[in-house]
Amino acid sequence: MLDKRLVIVSGKGGVGKSAVAAGLALLGQRNGLRVLAVEMGSPGGLSTHFSTGPLEFKPREVRPGLHAMHIVRSEALLEYLSLQLRLPGVGRFSAGIETLRRHGLDEAVREVHERGTPLLAVCLGMQMLGAGSDESPDTAGLDIVSDGEQTRQHFVTTFIEGLDGVDAENRATVQIRKRYDASVPRVVGDVYRGDSVF
Repeated sequence: MLDKRLVIVSGKGGVGKSAVAAGLALLGQRNGLRVLAVEMGSPGGLSTHFSTGPLEFKPREVRPGLHAMHIVRSEALLEYLSLQLRLPGVGRFSAGIETLRRHGLDEAVREVHERGTPLLAVCLGMQMLGAGSDESPDTAGLDIVSDGEQTRQHFVTTFIEGLDGVDAENRATVQIRKRYDASVPRVVGDVYRGDSVF
């Protein structure tokens, strides 16, 4: 396996991904390879196995020839999209708006809109074009698309609303990723699809 340039260790939580990844990284390092061990998702696994402090986005040498880092996927993708596409598709509303403003892209987006140039905005990008978001009520959006606030509705919720046994009118509020509240349909009976999806 050490002849591979890239090795990915994946699996369900708690199965030992970090232990296997750390072991492979150490094995490569002991065999004279330059190794970068990258942790994605929940932090702490690799740093525990390497006996270091918390890992950050910037790679850090934890042993001679062995570097390690932690990547928060949503923030890395947001950074990439903001740099490459200018309107990110995923991430936190407040972080997305902050990124646009920090790089002066909020005014650039407004200028493009005022010229009548079509804008491509997906998910978070679309949210940022509105006045605000229920995810970050204290952060103002670009207020280009609508006069009112936009709300999130996951595509799965749209699918669920067509099921029997689900009350889409009498909704419940649940917290998503400890960041914002979302309105979701309630299950009120046996759930099944009586009609065709299409």
